[in-house]
Amino acid sequence: MLGLVASLTSCGVSDPIEPLATPELTIASNYIRLDGAQHPRFENRERVKLRILGKVPGGVSIFQITKTVGSNAPVIVSPTSNVQAGTVDIDYTTEVEVGRVSATSTINEPVGSITTLSFETRNAQGTRLTIAQFKYEVVAQGQGGGGIVRNLQPLTTSLNLATQTVTAGKAYYASMAAGQNGLFTTDDINYPTFSAKKYIDITVGTSDVDGVAQTGTAATRNVLISPKERATKGFDNPLGADATETTFKATTFTALTSLTSTDVHNIDHSTGATKFVAFGNSVTANTSIYSFVNGNGLKGFVRIVSITPEATGSDKRTIRLDVLVQR
Repeated sequence: MLGLVASLTSCGVSDPIEPLATPELTIASNYIRLDGAQHPRFENRERVKLRILGKVPGGVSIFQITKTVGSNAPVIVSPTSNVQAGTVDIDYTTEVEVGRVSATSTINEPVGSITTLSFETRNAQGTRLTIAQFKYEVVAQGQGGGGIVRNLQPLTTSLNLATQTVTAGKAYYASMAAGQNGLFTTDDINYPTFSAKKYIDITVGTSDVDGVAQTGTAATRNVLISPKERATKGFDNPLGADATETTFKATTFTALTSLTSTDVHNIDHSTGATKFVAFGNSVTANTSIYSFVNGNGLKGFVRIVSITPEATGSDKRTIRLDVLVQR
């Protein structure tokens, strides 16, 4: 009798299973277990990609995939295959989304649950021949990715950055600080022992439509601007030679709370990215989220929540941001 275990690719893991019959069925993945976890970890909306390999003598009447969340009853993820005669070689790649069993059907996979994907074959007479399984743990936002992408800092909300005419305004943000402690003023940066210059990656100001620094009535726009681009656009640049480059790109996302470690990992600025984003004094959900990649190679998303002037028409404005960034 052939022994049946879930196979490994480089750094990959799967769960071993007991042999049920002569046919072989194995699972390959490149996911890894981190921090002593029993299984790879995934967030809702992430897709678990697996390759199923097997050889079934005598034909197959069923090759199906089921999903079992915790101790609940299994739910079929894929339809059964057609009957195939003779010896059947199985080489099947699938992606199963956490929180779904099909494009139109969802399934509750709460944080902390263990989900089992089962891959089953039956012969022409309907007798179960063999089964292989892959298990994963469902985790909160920023903690998944199957161990092969960077996890995320906790979502930071309500960051109040000030434009350049606000006295002692905090116009500079270091996203790796993951919170309010990452906000700095010009005086902070000019302090002799300040050591975080190269980590500042998001700055703001008032500008024209081309991102050039403007004040007073000429300040028709607000701007997210790369630290390294500040001097080019006429803004003050207390970072000097330590200013790093951040690029920004518009997205169609409408909320940061639903984005995953994989979403952030997949940010691509090879085309379409800019060193600044100029925007008006009002924002809408579907035009307010931008991806960014900073000078240290970290990726993230920034949401423009609101722009609040001190008075109507004032160039003294508070720009409120939410930020989701890799660790």
